[in-house]
Amino acid sequence: MNRSESDDCFANLSAELDLWSEHQQSAKLFIRDDDAVEITPELLHLQKMTEFRQTPLLLAVIPKFAKFELGDFIERHPLITPAVHGYSHENHAGKGDKKIELGGRQSVDQVLEILDDAHNHMTRIFGHSLSKILVPPWNRISEDVVAGISDLGFHGVSGFGWKKQDTNICWINTHVDIINWRENASAKSIVQVIGELVDNLQTARQHGFVPIGILTHHLVHTQLSWHMLDELFEYLCGHQNVKWVNADDLIINIDPKLC
Repeated sequence: MNRSESDDCFANLSAELDLWSEHQQSAKLFIRDDDAVEITPELLHLQKMTEFRQTPLLLAVIPKFAKFELGDFIERHPLITPAVHGYSHENHAGKGDKKIELGGRQSVDQVLEILDDAHNHMTRIFGHSLSKILVPPWNRISEDVVAGISDLGFHGVSGFGWKKQDTNICWINTHVDIINWRENASAKSIVQVIGELVDNLQTARQHGFVPIGILTHHLVHTQLSWHMLDELFEYLCGHQNVKWVNADDLIINIDPKLC
């Protein structure tokens, strides 16, 4: 990447944010980070980075492996909201199908029973700070399962992308992943990430200025990932027309059929 490419991508982002401003709208963004189970140097780095920028963080925690020490940690850092991330992040897809934990070969009743256990366990760890958003591993969940999760205490689901879902639950999806999973979980460049952010801001503007989610995975971040994320934060947090929001605050504000 050369300086010209970097300058161009920031110019495109600035131009898109100007269009939001012309409509007297601020771009609402949230951060979701997946696969937490314990306090690690990587999690501490992410916490310090987001706290320095005063950015709320939705932290998807794998219930089966979650350490109780995380509860004390999050109590000390109220900008972090823990969320149920499936149960064990175990693949139950059929042969040749895409990975899924909350569906696949399991029956709906089996999945809902597991999610009930997961929610109860996470409530014991995190108490009232637990998010009401369910984060499915691999961003996939059976639609039949979605129909039953409100009875378990979930008011929203956070997946990935803009696919419409005909459900009665609120979808609060992420749209920009900073990791390139097809290339050995390598770091995307700032040009790639901002390009995807601009594209998704355009889509969000066309759908009524809805919020955008940025997805991170602290455990696989390389030095390049951290540097890129810091550069992204520096620009977005310094922009007068960007507002960082708590994902749970979006539950009542997003069309439940749009994700």
